[in-house]
Amino acid sequence: MPKLPPPPHPFKNPVQTEEVYDLESEADNALAVNQIPKNIVWEDLEDLEDEELHSRRHSKKQASNEQREMLEEVTESIWASLETIYSTDLDSLRIPCVNTYEKQEAMRLAIENGKVNRTFLGNFILRTWEAIQDERKEDKKRQPPPPSDSLERKKNNKRRKSSPSNFLGAQKRHGFDPDTRKWMLQTQPSTGNTTTDLEPHRVTFSSLKTLADDLIEKLAQPDFEVHRFKFYQNEILCFGSLQNLKDRIGKCILPEVRQLEGQRITRQMLDDIHSLQDPLSKWPAIGGYLLYITSSEATSEAEEYWRPYVGQASLLIRRIPQHITEVLQGHIHTLCYWVASKPGRQLNFMRLWEIIEEEEEEDTYQSLELLNTLLEMIFCLGFQSLPLPTLNRFLGPQEFSLRGLNVVSPLLQNITLSPNERAECRQWLRFSPSLETQQFAETRAKELQQRQNLSLQPSSQRPNYEDIQREFRDQIIPYSCPFLTHKDEVTGKIPSNLRQPIDNTIIEKSVAVYLKEQGVEEYLQAFPFSSNEAPIRFILDFDIPSLKYNGENFPRAKLPHLAIQFPGSLCP
Repeated sequence: MPKLPPPPHPFKNPVQTEEVYDLESEADNALAVNQIPKNIVWEDLEDLEDEELHSRRHSKKQASNEQREMLEEVTESIWASLETIYSTDLDSLRIPCVNTYEKQEAMRLAIENGKVNRTFLGNFILRTWEAIQDERKEDKKRQPPPPSDSLERKKNNKRRKSSPSNFLGAQKRHGFDPDTRKWMLQTQPSTGNTTTDLEPHRVTFSSLKTLADDLIEKLAQPDFEVHRFKFYQNEILCFGSLQNLKDRIGKCILPEVRQLEGQRITRQMLDDIHSLQDPLSKWPAIGGYLLYITSSEATSEAEEYWRPYVGQASLLIRRIPQHITEVLQGHIHTLCYWVASKPGRQLNFMRLWEIIEEEEEEDTYQSLELLNTLLEMIFCLGFQSLPLPTLNRFLGPQEFSLRGLNVVSPLLQNITLSPNERAECRQWLRFSPSLETQQFAETRAKELQQRQNLSLQPSSQRPNYEDIQREFRDQIIPYSCPFLTHKDEVTGKIPSNLRQPIDNTIIEKSVAVYLKEQGVEEYLQAFPFSSNEAPIRFILDFDIPSLKYNGENFPRAKLPHLAIQFPGSLCP
């Protein structure tokens, strides 16, 4: 195998236009090939300090000799890495960004037959360096000032040479690779019992056509009820006929996924299909996916371990990062995230179906949503990722692995389930042979019970009715009017029971005496009436505009506001 030509020196003989190596010679190879120098350049530059390499965007001065030497050193290091990759068996190297045999062959041909302009690599380095400096500026805005000894550490910091191993290590440090759709999780210590279960999920994948036909036929039956608030018999009529719906579902399933039909699924089979698919950036908007969790432990059991979770979304490129964010933030409120939080777990995303709006089809939002829901249910049955009652109802009683990660049937989506209905779904997880699934069911039940107990616990002790009456009486008696605080004729004491009905006769006599003392000769024709038994009590202002005082209107200030001191619901 021939070697690469000598490394280019972009700043020497700038007028020279000799082409040495072209990583962008063919558009078909650009995506696979250009990711290699991109990652190598990024890693080789990330340890440099801000002023060690000239950037035309951030400085208007001509590059100094020291900066020019640094650029040449970086170029030589990157070129050495490219030469190492070129002379390595690409199949054994397993570069993450080149994950299929076809792409590896395309890269091999591009390297052997391609050419590059001498200034290409230098410009590529400068563009990458500018991006790194921009990123550092944003980080500095969000971070506190560095300690005083940071300048000394900068002087002692030495740049590492690039190599294929460093390149692969950079991929792991940067986390999720959108082209491989794999994520090696750096998990936090799990809460509670951390027992792990490495027993694989064993399932023989059924015919997708059979699963689809049986599901649609069941949902079309008038007496088949999914939920008391959900009726699929009417919804599937939007496709005209059951056969139209079956044909449309068959068109949505990806061809490579049909390779699983009739096979006992293994992790290796899923990895093989996964490697054939397009990167996440090329996924369509509407479709479904399999999130299968694997283990990175170096044991024979871990190599066979996998757990299925089937999902769907109307915008897949946004839904996949949401899963990653939830796990990295430590959320364990779902079974899928609980299992993913265990140490050494890896998330893998594989497309199962896609929904493309067809011109001849009169698709609506409801019809596309129904398609997504039915396809999700079909694959949940295919991977047997649901709890026992749902599998028994749609597949018939048989032996199931019961290690799937879907808890609620997709047919119940967009329905507000009651707490009891959700608790029933979680309760069936206790029958799973997986220790992780059992732990989740128990832990989640305890968590929700504690939350419910806190919500039912009163904030303070509530007084009883007698205490309220006593407090009310003690507060109102000092301000009660003289018409109510009459003495009992037998005992000679003021009655303490404010619930006693008002005696209008006594009030009439008391008011007449009071008015006579005030010089009011006319008779009071309106008396307050009420009962202290009233459940709602009002305190009203009592006015007597018809009374005359020495031939003039009775001055309001001279007549006490009787009812303002009167407990009860008073009506004049």
